[in-house]
Amino acid sequence: MSFRTRVLDALDIQKKSVKLQVNERFPKIYSEGSGDALSIDASTSNDMVDYVVSKQIIGPETIHETDPTATKTVGTGLIGPNVGNGTATYQTLDVLGFVVGQKPSDGGTAATIGGSTEGNVSEYHNTFPACTDRGVDSAADRKAYTGFWHLNGIYDNSMLELRDMRKSALAPHDLDSISGAVAEHTHKDWPDNFRDQFQLLQTNGWADSLYYSSMKLQLLLTGITIPGSSEKASNHRGLVRMLVLKPKLPGVKVRFTGDTNCPVINMAYPPHWDTDLFYTKTKTLAGRMDRAVERDTVTGDQHHLTHITPEFGLKQRANIGKEMDVFPESIHYGHFKPSNGSAHHLNSFDVITSPINRKAYTVLEDKTFTLDTVHHGAASTRLETVTIPFNKKLKFAGRLPDADHSVTTLTENTANEPLNLHSRPIVMFLSMDQKISCQVTGYTGVHEC
Repeated sequence: MSFRTRVLDALDIQKKSVKLQVNERFPKIYSEGSGDALSIDASTSNDMVDYVVSKQIIGPETIHETDPTATKTVGTGLIGPNVGNGTATYQTLDVLGFVVGQKPSDGGTAATIGGSTEGNVSEYHNTFPACTDRGVDSAADRKAYTGFWHLNGIYDNSMLELRDMRKSALAPHDLDSISGAVAEHTHKDWPDNFRDQFQLLQTNGWADSLYYSSMKLQLLLTGITIPGSSEKASNHRGLVRMLVLKPKLPGVKVRFTGDTNCPVINMAYPPHWDTDLFYTKTKTLAGRMDRAVERDTVTGDQHHLTHITPEFGLKQRANIGKEMDVFPESIHYGHFKPSNGSAHHLNSFDVITSPINRKAYTVLEDKTFTLDTVHHGAASTRLETVTIPFNKKLKFAGRLPDADHSVTTLTENTANEPLNLHSRPIVMFLSMDQKISCQVTGYTGVHEC
């Protein structure tokens, strides 16, 4: 029994608690029938399965996903010649990841900031990995599979018990102990118009809040790569790196101008997942990061940049000539703008062993282990337990006003995005020489305040 539970019990205070389930079933991406390996499922229905499969990002260009009839050739990840298995020797790298909460925006949309027509347009890029939509119902949608999914686990608007725990929500009639015909009513002491609600939330920012303890996940990993003909006499063992990360939000500085006495806000751009995930001083442009940049030469456009060590992601690296926001009206004035970056040429070993860029992402957990293939049975599965601590009250913004703001009465719909959950965790697996299947289960503990 927790300390909080003992205190509430001693004071005879009844508080409700619920377990908010995470997504445990996911759309099927690859066909489960006979035929070519890793062929995209061609069904026109959104079939759900109990597992997810990793996505290869470095290795053979299989390109069953774009053209099932194409010949399988080795494109990236080469580490040696043909030694008798019919093709050159290569290493692969797969990725599989989960983002806590709702599906994040993919970013890349220009957003106007302020009232000026110049200098106030910022290009935001995705701070989280691009997650696959759960509504895939065609082969074209499945070909866009990224290897990442969103887990939810933060809020469920359809759960009556959770809605009943909110101070601002209308009490669900299904949970009322009433009988007979009664008029529509509510037992919640909450304003019915947005002006009074705004005043209440300004006076007490925690008036509409819930306490989140932790999210507990169990992930069963299984190696499913079938060894080649030259490997059947020995175990096929892959290297897996598990990471639990949280993006860091930039700090915000506020000052008042001396001439107009108006507030001026300044902040850096948030990190870009595609180009800011990793950073290490051992990876320079003259190495494997960019094959077009060679040392000891005076040819090429970037021959003088061989010593530069840019940040990089799973497939992209940051550009060298970053553009700075030079418009004083912009809230990002004086900071470098994010960009799409350029494709790097790092191999599986480079990516799976690279340190996380700790200026952009907080590392909650980082571990490495080996995983055999289920073809051999021994050590082919591994159970990982992940606990993501929240241990905080999350504030909500009450009920939503009517779309027509001339109507002051609040609607019955609540604002369900927490105001003070500044960042959401990411659970990611990088697997070298092993495709993995993962089964997920877990929940978040949510308690009434």
